Amino acid sequence: MRVAATIALVISAAAHAGEPPSKKELPSGVHQIHLLISGRVQGVGFRDFTQRTAEKLGILGWVRNLSNGKVELKAQGPDDKLKEFTEKVSEGPSSSKVEKVESVKSDIEDLHKFEILESADK
Repeated sequence: MRVAATIALVISAAAHAGEPPSKKELPSGVHQIHLLISGRVQGVGFRDFTQRTAEKLGILGWVRNLSNGKVELKAQGPDDKLKEFTEKVSEGPSSSKVEKVESVKSDIEDLHKFEILESADK
């Protein structure tokens, strides 16, 4: 699968991106990723699937639809759980078809529970 090869790169990029744009630091072994997911990912339960998956794995963060048809998410957790989360999200629910997962550089946010945010006009 094309998306599966991206998973290792996303986690690796998050773990080795050098100094984050913000001065906030995460505990050792914990990373934060910011992803844009494209394909058939809106109107198919993708955000609910992402939230349920995050909650099962103890991942913090958020997910939202973008006006360009993509789904955006930011997630934080231990490396092993974050990798498992990324693998599951890269597959998506059976009603979706993930075509691409892009890693985006961004500031570290204070994340709490995993939540579904309002759609954004990006």
